[in-house]
Amino acid sequence: MSISSVFENVTSMRNAAVPQVVVQGTDVGYDVRTEAPFGDRAVLIERVSAISGLAMVAVALAGIYVGRAYNIEGIMATGAVLLTGGIAYLWISARGMRHQAQFDLEKRELSYVVRNRLNSCRVLRSVSFDDIRAAYIERASATDKPAKLFVRIGDGDDLIEVARGSQAELDELHRRLSHDLPKGI
Repeated sequence: MSISSVFENVTSMRNAAVPQVVVQGTDVGYDVRTEAPFGDRAVLIERVSAISGLAMVAVALAGIYVGRAYNIEGIMATGAVLLTGGIAYLWISARGMRHQAQFDLEKRELSYVVRNRLNSCRVLRSVSFDDIRAAYIERASATDKPAKLFVRIGDGDDLIEVARGSQAELDELHRRLSHDLPKGI
């Protein structure tokens, strides 16, 4: 694989018109996520961060060890800075970058989560179905832009973006949400 074919692949992914909405059934409900080229890049970013973090921590620990053994304060200070940077990269790699909405029909709640490359998720927010007042689709501003499906929490401007994708996919998901959520939103 040549560099030019990699570049063409990346630029064609960046110029992809509209991301795809994926609804995946679970034991207790379903998960909704947007499949976009960024999802693949997010995994790459997390892996590179993990490798860079481990390398920086290893070099930092070696520098601190050598600095202490020979009483060289400059190397110890550099090691401390590298150690901080390495830990930050490791934190980024474990944190996750792909957002997903999980609808639990048994607990009657929506969980907005972030998944990482290891497929573990971190809950950013959980909301009871009773607190959801509306679900609506924001139309795309142009043909090459995605439409967005939101749920409104409470009476204010508190929104959770459920998915981005084509108008037809979001219409189908909106019908499903209208059936599953209270008040027939």
